[in-house]
Amino acid sequence: MSRYPKIENLVRKSQQHPGIGIINNPQIKHVYLFIDNMLSKRDYSTIEKELNNNPGIRGTKIFAPKKIKVSYDSSITGLENIFYTLITIGYPVSNKNIPQGQKSKG
Repeated sequence: MSRYPKIENLVRKSQQHPGIGIINNPQIKHVYLFIDNMLSKRDYSTIEKELNNNPGIRGTKIFAPKKIKVSYDSSITGLENIFYTLITIGYPVSNKNIPQGQKSKG
């Protein structure tokens, strides 16, 4: 059981929800997240800086307004750590639907 049951619940729900797209690669995973209050480049810079301070994060990219792509090594970190980082800096993840046509394979 996680030290953070609310985050564990969010991870479980997001893995079942079509609003979170995960594309598997043998070593790297990519997750597409809606962040409602990511409204400016300053917000993105804050998120990018904090996420990139975590071991296992391989990169972040703005994919669309309020939508970010996070690449991570799942042998080092996971969604729970990513969500926890975002929540602690004031950017909770939304469970909005991401249309299939907006997903990318890389």
